[in-house]
Amino acid sequence: MTGRGKLRLKGEKSKAQGTTKRLAFDIAKVEEDEVREGWDVVEIVSELNGYLIFVSLLEDIPSMITVSEESALAVQKCEFLGLNSELDKLEPLEPTQFLIGRSHLPGIYCLKTAYGKYISSDSKGRVYATREAVGASEGWEVIKLDIKEISWVFVSKATGMILTVEEGGLKTVKSGGMYSEGQKFHLRCQAATKPTLKAKAFKEERIIGDLAQLEATEAKRFQSYSFSKTTKRDLEMAEEEGRLRERLVERRVKTKHDPFC
Repeated sequence: MTGRGKLRLKGEKSKAQGTTKRLAFDIAKVEEDEVREGWDVVEIVSELNGYLIFVSLLEDIPSMITVSEESALAVQKCEFLGLNSELDKLEPLEPTQFLIGRSHLPGIYCLKTAYGKYISSDSKGRVYATREAVGASEGWEVIKLDIKEISWVFVSKATGMILTVEEGGLKTVKSGGMYSEGQKFHLRCQAATKPTLKAKAFKEERIIGDLAQLEATEAKRFQSYSFSKTTKRDLEMAEEEGRLRERLVERRVKTKHDPFC
């Protein structure tokens, strides 16, 4: 699995228009005139698909999750890594400093290292970067917090425990009600993968109004059906992940071939 778009590490220069540069762990090709430089704040769930920097503000100096080629997980201060400590200017220098996110199930994401291993956890709170395939312990439920600034909380699908920065490392702990600063991650993605203003405007125009009415309108042309609470939640999650149109088509195909509809 690779992230969306062309990966550019800090200091890399763009090639001439229409050409590409390939890294060992990046097979995506992007034309130069499509590339927006730098990294930006992850604002919506659809931006969790692709290259991600995990930043913790537990201490005064920002820290970043790193994973070595030998699958050693750590949380290291950005200054120690030779990176800019200003959050809005933070960019990775090497593959150890980012993860690759991908939607696994509705509302559930998996995290992969640049070296092909998945992040997982166990019931004792230990976090690993050694798995080569996605199972229950590699799934993470994602919660968006938007109080003063956007941050994200990752909850293990298998154990219900929360990914936490503690003493320069990672562990999962049981929920204590309020999320601590060590459980809030300030994520950054490549600016090139963020939706354009045109795409955002189209999405907003498409989903304005009641979801039940939208679903009914899409399906009335084909056959009658009912709109359940489960259906509504399914569409809401698809909307959050930026794939509402795709889900509507899937449901339409399903009802069209369902003999009970």
